Amino acid sequence: MSHHDELEPWRQGIREIDAKILELLAARMELAQKIGLYKQKNHLPVKDFRVEKQIIEKARDQAAQLGLYPSLVEEVMTTIIKYSVLRQDELKRESVTIPAGLGQEALIIGGGGHMGQWFAQFYESMGFAVSIHDPGSVSQDNYPRVGVLDSDLNRFDLLVLATPMKVTGEILNRLIELKPRGLIIEICSLKSPLIAALLAASAEGLKVASIHPMFGPDAETLAGKNIIFCTSVGLLSQDVMQQHFQQTSAQLICMDLQEHD
Repeated sequence: MSHHDELEPWRQGIREIDAKILELLAARMELAQKIGLYKQKNHLPVKDFRVEKQIIEKARDQAAQLGLYPSLVEEVMTTIIKYSVLRQDELKRESVTIPAGLGQEALIIGGGGHMGQWFAQFYESMGFAVSIHDPGSVSQDNYPRVGVLDSDLNRFDLLVLATPMKVTGEILNRLIELKPRGLIIEICSLKSPLIAALLAASAEGLKVASIHPMFGPDAETLAGKNIIFCTSVGLLSQDVMQQHFQQTSAQLICMDLQEHD
């Protein structure tokens, strides 16, 4: 008997299992689509990073029980979640309904950009009613627009600065003048040019946090992604970590603001 003849029954078994895996995957995607239709009907956000974390943690635990590599299972589940979210997002884009928004209000300054859109979706998934300020943007989304940064900012509980570094410093100085009541989060990848403005804003009584998401706007899930939370006297970065990101599957790292760069 040749090696081919001996191996063929096992290979046939693998082919049969692969077919079953694809059938189960199709069934899962069908359920994800039903969930997406429900979310669309009830104006719920597409992404839920808390559910993502629960799915991945459960899969890793089950992998250990089955003798599988947890990293393999995490990678498989992350990919499945990515395409489930993609399908649900397609359903949402087909709808003309503007999300009503839930809970507190968030303003994404620079929300028309790619990273701004990511944070808009993230905070929408957290239950915030999201608006965008980005006069130069022509992005296609259903978020309400805020044309001018003025005293009306006080209606927002959260302001995310998803803007280029030079603009971020200018906006921080503008917010020091306006003194909004909401928590301000800046997300620049370099901190040295912003330290003076951040500390000045904190000294003026503003609630300010500084974080660095170490991923791009194409991140469909947060599994395996790193987020740095810059700490300093007066900054509320650790509060943001605990309240907004602790329930995600991202790796959360605290770092002194002065040491970041």
